[in-house]
Amino acid sequence: MGVTTIGTTIPTFETGGLHKQLDSIEAALDYTLIKRENCDGPLYELWDAAYSALADAARSHDPADLTDARTRLIEAIGVARRA
Repeated sequence: MGVTTIGTTIPTFETGGLHKQLDSIEAALDYTLIKRENCDGPLYELWDAAYSALADAARSHDPADLTDARTRLIEAIGVARRA
């Protein structure tokens, strides 16, 4: 099984851990799953939407799905940073 690029590397702004930046769908799925499991309320829903979009992109390999997944992931990271 190969690694599926997510396009331009996405910074997470995390200060520790393995995911300071995301460069593949697999890494992004892992990251969003961890974030989703450690949140509740609106942040859970935001991470869940990002995770679902990434899973859809991983299954379909459709560029439009990948664009949507990137957008949701970047939005989730931004909202979480401001929270």
